[in-house]
Amino acid sequence: MTPRTLRAANSGFYIGCIVFIIFACVYTVITRDLSLWAIGTIAIVGIAATVWGGYYATIRYIVDEERVTRKTLFGSISVRWAEAIELSCTETESGGVASCQITIQTSVAMMVLSSELLGLDDMQTLAADLRQSALLKDEKMTQNG
Repeated sequence: MTPRTLRAANSGFYIGCIVFIIFACVYTVITRDLSLWAIGTIAIVGIAATVWGGYYATIRYIVDEERVTRKTLFGSISVRWAEAIELSCTETESGGVASCQITIQTSVAMMVLSSELLGLDDMQTLAADLRQSALLKDEKMTQNG
């Protein structure tokens, strides 16, 4: 299996949101006569939004022959392929919108990689590689509407 790093499909959007929110907070504080309470509230909301956007902008999954590792601002977690009790892939299509979800279950943890966060093409390529490596045996495909 080819080692790869999967990032949030909309990471550029999250970075743009962070920049816009910081700009809006700074602009509001500079151009308005605000109470200390209002400035504090703006700072808290700006920090919370920056952490939210930063989490999604920096989340990444590192996949190689031995394991998959999810890295975020708050740490990382790894699941070894050899420890997987169940490995499944569910692909769906509803209203012309496709999705792909890979679930890795071990005795102590479960990790879900989904095209809701990651790119659909990346997820489908990963699923194909897992099938080729004989790690993924079953495939669930559902179509709605």
